[in-house]
Amino acid sequence: MIDKNKFFFSLLVTASILMLALPIQAKSKKSSARMFGPTGMLGTLKGKSILVSEAQKGSPAEGILKKGSEVIGVGKKKFSNPIYDLSTAIDVAEGKEANGKLTLMLKGGKTAEIILPVLGDYSKTAPFDCPKTDRIISMTAERLVKSLDSKNAGGRLKVDLLALMATGEKKYIDAVAKVIKNSPWAKLDGKPQKNHLFCTWNWGYWATTLAEYYLLTGDKSVLPSIKSYAISIAGGQDSRGVWGHQLADPNNFMRIPGYGPMNQPTLTCFMGMLMAKKVGIEDPVLEKGIEKTNQHVQRHAGKGSFPYGMGGPYSGGFNNNGTSGSATICLELIGDSSGAGFFSKCAATSYAGLEQGHASAFFNPVWTSLGAVRSGPEVSSQHFKRTLWFYNLRRGFDGSWSPDDKPGSMDGVALLNYCVGRRALIITGREMDESLWVKGKEANEVIGLSTFNLKGRTSKELISLATEHLMPQIRRKAGGAMGEHRKELTPSYIKWLKSGTTEQKMLAIGQYGWWIKLEEKLPQLPAIAAILTDPKETEELRKAAANSVVHMGDGAKKYYMDILKLLDSSGDQSLGKALTTLSRNPFKEGLVKDKEVLYRVALELAGHKEQGQRGQGMHMLVGMPLEDFHLVVDKIKYILEGTDPNWTSYSAPQNDIAPAIMVLASLNIKEGLDYALQIFELRPKAKHMFRYRATWISLGAYGANAKEALKRYNVQHKNRTEYGRGTGAYKAMLKQIEDDKSPSKMISLAEAIAAGKK
Repeated sequence: MIDKNKFFFSLLVTASILMLALPIQAKSKKSSARMFGPTGMLGTLKGKSILVSEAQKGSPAEGILKKGSEVIGVGKKKFSNPIYDLSTAIDVAEGKEANGKLTLMLKGGKTAEIILPVLGDYSKTAPFDCPKTDRIISMTAERLVKSLDSKNAGGRLKVDLLALMATGEKKYIDAVAKVIKNSPWAKLDGKPQKNHLFCTWNWGYWATTLAEYYLLTGDKSVLPSIKSYAISIAGGQDSRGVWGHQLADPNNFMRIPGYGPMNQPTLTCFMGMLMAKKVGIEDPVLEKGIEKTNQHVQRHAGKGSFPYGMGGPYSGGFNNNGTSGSATICLELIGDSSGAGFFSKCAATSYAGLEQGHASAFFNPVWTSLGAVRSGPEVSSQHFKRTLWFYNLRRGFDGSWSPDDKPGSMDGVALLNYCVGRRALIITGREMDESLWVKGKEANEVIGLSTFNLKGRTSKELISLATEHLMPQIRRKAGGAMGEHRKELTPSYIKWLKSGTTEQKMLAIGQYGWWIKLEEKLPQLPAIAAILTDPKETEELRKAAANSVVHMGDGAKKYYMDILKLLDSSGDQSLGKALTTLSRNPFKEGLVKDKEVLYRVALELAGHKEQGQRGQGMHMLVGMPLEDFHLVVDKIKYILEGTDPNWTSYSAPQNDIAPAIMVLASLNIKEGLDYALQIFELRPKAKHMFRYRATWISLGAYGANAKEALKRYNVQHKNRTEYGRGTGAYKAMLKQIEDDKSPSKMISLAEAIAAGKK
């Protein structure tokens, strides 16, 4: 069913992550235009045509296509999709029958015929048992071997070395051995390494590369280096067992610097640890690290894909930055066949999104196909052929691939994926569980998950899919499609809400979420609220009802206490979000009928490991009676000081510090202004953008009373008035200050505490 997009961190593109970025489209180093495969033409997409900017020297297009030529089709057919259509035409032209001939249709009624190198045709089982695949492997491997003389041999992440080993050919493995034996990064002493920026992106790959090398060659000289990387990674987890751009900071309660942890480096760090264990590294720090990260990964298995940050499983998509592929390998290594099978299916159907990625299109193609192969040769072969649109246009006429010098080369990525049919490495499937292989009709179904067609489905079929399909993404999609049958199904929903099975009630409640117009769902408020308030219903059903009710406008606010009591009795603190959705100022709106319950719940939320829940607890206290302040002051200080080493999210002070200061502001406690100006010190490792935003939100809550504090802020921060997407918060702060014409009298923190002790 439709849900709010959980990819919050995908919006937070910062300068640091951009240092890792690849161009979203393959580029030429001499031009901003993208490559269009072995044709040799460079250009840009212009709707359903390709505008040529130049023809590469020595390429088939040289002397035939000129700057300004506009290619509108191939053969006698205009482009429907230039990328896919040209890719298909390249495959045909490279075959024996076409003998290299590729006819391009140009704007103005002209045609251009170019001759491509003949590589033959892909076999039906490609990349398995395929001569054309083998030719491309040989061409690419030969070019990569020549690049190993460079200073950064193997690329930053050593994907090139993995790819050469994936060929399974001795001469290439020997070439990798030469690099490894002469590389300082492969000559460590088994001790932990010093933390530095982006080490978490490198070390997981390096540990995996060295482990694969050891398993192929038995060269024990690399074992100390594998151990160094593995225990460094394991010892640098945060309390959740994850990583960001760096290891967790031991001087900052083992928290991740910057804007916090991310799933992409987390999964490759996890893989590095698991590969270390695979080669026999034993260490209690490593064992503990594997256990903790596995707990994090298991929260997603069978429930959805990994978002970029820590937003929890996302059932709206199958893959993100290749994480479904890397998760497949990790769970295979740890022996979780069920989890590996789930993520392999997610990867297998994700062939169309290889150019997508948070700031980079590099990581998606590295891992996606390696995860897909775990579903077996039939699935992998279909997946491979559906990825050729990506690779065909990145493969040059001379066997090179579109260049990049940041995370790694496309040569290595392509070679690694073309070699999956050889199964020479652990990561390319040498020891995969063949019981996970799917065949025949089921293989087709796995490939088709991402394009699962619900058009023309009857309401009965949609209901069945929404409740019974094995993949959560399809259940959600089917539930959303049921909206098209709302008029037809509404009588059933009404009936189910009153007297249906638990499953039917859950399905009916799910049809009245935040995305439905208020006038359409409001008539069902009494029936859904009846489920919420009925202690005989299951907790899961009551929680689902709560999350529906809170989006039903002012009329739903009378159920605030019912949701509050449900949270109190169930202990499910995720309901804190439902409460703050319903009201961010329950005292002002007169919704608090039992202060004792509210304070108990709010203080429990305030002690949560996640900053979102801590902030929700604080929002519940905004506008509370001054005489009760002494009951909550310690928890407010706890959040502001932020010294709890068990916190698992901590990088966005606007989510917990700002709400805590808002409580102080609602009671006119002047020390809150000092806290607002100290946010940069209170969260010294958080991103500047987040700290500015938290400061502006906090100052704005004081209205005109913040005028003097704003002057101090301007001195401290040199009149900083904007910061990326936080600019709106700055403008909102100014408006709150300027609009407040009658500021309240301020009191001290000591006076506020004393007010409840008289």
